[in-house]
Amino acid sequence: MHAPGKNKERGSLVLVAFCFTAVIGIALASYLSVCYRSQQLSTREFNNKRARYLAEVGLEEALWALNNVWTTSGKNSDQTWTTSGADKTLTLNAGNTSSYDLGSGAVGTLALTVYSYATTPSIKSIATITLSDGTLYIKTLNATTQRASAFPSAIASAAGTVNFTSDGTVDSFNSSVAAYTAPASSAGYAAVVAGNNVGLTNADVLGYVETYGNAPTYSGTATIKSYTSPPSPNVDPARVGSSAFVPLFGVTTPAPGSWTGTVNSNTSQTIGTAGGATQYWRNVGSYSLTNNFTTYTLTVSGPVKLVIAGDLTISNLGRIRVNNTTGASLEVFVAGNVSISGSNAFNNRSPSAFAPLPANLALYLTGSGKTLTWNTTVRYDGVIYATHPNAGTMAVTNNGAVFYGALLSNNAITFSGSAPQIHYDSALRTTAFTAITTPFIISVLSEVATER
Repeated sequence: MHAPGKNKERGSLVLVAFCFTAVIGIALASYLSVCYRSQQLSTREFNNKRARYLAEVGLEEALWALNNVWTTSGKNSDQTWTTSGADKTLTLNAGNTSSYDLGSGAVGTLALTVYSYATTPSIKSIATITLSDGTLYIKTLNATTQRASAFPSAIASAAGTVNFTSDGTVDSFNSSVAAYTAPASSAGYAAVVAGNNVGLTNADVLGYVETYGNAPTYSGTATIKSYTSPPSPNVDPARVGSSAFVPLFGVTTPAPGSWTGTVNSNTSQTIGTAGGATQYWRNVGSYSLTNNFTTYTLTVSGPVKLVIAGDLTISNLGRIRVNNTTGASLEVFVAGNVSISGSNAFNNRSPSAFAPLPANLALYLTGSGKTLTWNTTVRYDGVIYATHPNAGTMAVTNNGAVFYGALLSNNAITFSGSAPQIHYDSALRTTAFTAITTPFIISVLSEVATER
């Protein structure tokens, strides 16, 4: 016979075991529930991200078509866009064999719309992921586009060297905010100097230097800094890169069926109409404003495109004046060489010198092997662009040359005079020039709330 106390102890142990098993069971059930819920949330997050990535693929498809005159799209490049009024649409789904197989029975489709494709395009990309059980995940991205900048850098040479042989200063300002303000200590640090190589002799860059893998060369007191850079060393390594990208875009020289008129060398003329439509003027040979005794002035009073078939020479008292109080602007297309000197040169600040806009004056060198020689201290408020594959060099030879805007060339840019000043207008990064066809890029991206 067993003692009565032993049975009671054994019964208590069984009860404890049952209670412990129940607790473990409840904990395990809770843990499994948490794991299942976590797995659900993880799957949802995973598919939401996949839908987002697929919607981004749709944006890339639309940008490609927009920049390539609506070539075929889709993963097999066999789908065409449909025109509906001012818009273009494209659907990539199983109906046209252009859906995306995402594995495990999941399928992705895209519905794309480019609104106002011929003027100010914006894009909507709707991505839908359908799982094998029929569950849907939908992501919508809206994008505003703009033309890429032709002047993302202060000074850039696509295939040559940017060289300061004496000294100089490169800094920045933003004309859409305020005019450049001296002293240089108040200048911005957004200027970029880019080229196959960059040589700085006693020159100061308030911004960045970028090359094609070559180490920039410095000498003397050359500096590359920002306002946050330490006092030493003179060259802040965080401001120097070796992965320069200098985009080159072709220049379209106007060739309208009829011309407004012809500009004549060594005579004063006024062209353009304030508040009027763009006028097209030309000189079928070379154009010169060079008299040493008379101030010959070409005054621009409205939007003008001027085409010069030969050389452009400004020296002595000659000048081209852009009347910036009448909404005037000037784009000059020169097929020959450009030589600028004298005491007047270009004036894009008259009669109001308070806030000149560099975007209102553009000088394009369009000829093969043609050079630009700059030998004046008169400030230039504008851009200079020479991206012909065989463009000649740009040579700035005068001491104290001053530029407000940007300079870009396919070939070398050399500053051999002392103390040149280049004040880059960062507003050019969002400025489009009709003569330069740059690709559309996304400027603003927004995501619609997830629909699943």
